[in-house]
Amino acid sequence: MLNNIHDLKLIENLCEGTGVAVNISELSKSLNRHRNTIEDRVEKLFKYKIINRPVYPYLHLAQEFPLLTIVRADFPRDEKTNKFILYDEHIFAAFFVREGEYNTLTIEFHKGIDSYTIWRESLTMKGGVLQKGLRYPVETLFLSTKLIIKNEPCSSMYTQEEELKKEGLKINGYIFDELSFQILKKLMLGEGIRTNEQLLAGKVGMQRKTVERHISKLIDKKIIDKPVCRFPRFFAPSNYVITLSLCEIRQCEDRFIKVITADPHIPIVIKTSMGRYNLLMIGAFPKIEDCIKWEEEHDQRFPECIGAIKTTYLSPEMTFSIDPQYVSLYNIRKKIEELHGKELIESA
Repeated sequence: MLNNIHDLKLIENLCEGTGVAVNISELSKSLNRHRNTIEDRVEKLFKYKIINRPVYPYLHLAQEFPLLTIVRADFPRDEKTNKFILYDEHIFAAFFVREGEYNTLTIEFHKGIDSYTIWRESLTMKGGVLQKGLRYPVETLFLSTKLIIKNEPCSSMYTQEEELKKEGLKINGYIFDELSFQILKKLMLGEGIRTNEQLLAGKVGMQRKTVERHISKLIDKKIIDKPVCRFPRFFAPSNYVITLSLCEIRQCEDRFIKVITADPHIPIVIKTSMGRYNLLMIGAFPKIEDCIKWEEEHDQRFPECIGAIKTTYLSPEMTFSIDPQYVSLYNIRKKIEELHGKELIESA
């Protein structure tokens, strides 16, 4: 299906959210509230940038780009570099940091170490964003998407739910009530979202029934996932601190992983091998103090299990505003261009 221009155009539209919208009527019925009340709450969730509008996630990205890198780099601070970080086809997320010689941390998708190396070298070539020999060498952590143990970007909403119950919840100036949070929860779990197959049929040149059938096939083949709303920062709510923790798990690894995968503070867990560290956890916490407290509690709970931990804290102010769908859409559109080119050559 990834070699068919119509299917690729369908995937492109689904992943950018064309024809995908909140089903106000369904939410109104399931929550037993008037549709005008539901519509008002939904629009505020988008207006205050608490969640993004619904899209179909592109699952195939992790299969086509199985090398995930976390890179600490020394980049120039100028407009050219900022545009490169925001619009490069490999950079999924980026953060301002200040760690020794490094000022930028990026999370990237690549096909393999060879393509990553060629890409890095291209940055120092004439016209690239880096001048060879003038910047500090990068520090790269190589990870495999095949070793992802947990990938639940929405898990932080359960932490938010506890906040709401204990002390109230306010994000970007918006004060939540119980109804607003129930709507957020449903949308992030993929409930109350509809797809306009008729609109998509006109966009991609298919019949409506064909669009329905192909969407089902794409989901069955795990090329795309069912539509959901996501946090603008993907891993975490906009006001949370993101943590990258390299952990040394000395023993009882299975038990520790079982506990971590059930923990809402940790949306992403990946097995790795970097010196003494064998696990990477990407966490999301309301404040740095909450993360420190969390680490202390787990040290007490697993005294013989956890060895060294190396944690990087990434606050909201340190985040580049990269659309979480950008890398996926770039890849899909590149495939469409390649197929167009191939068709032109064959027809010549």
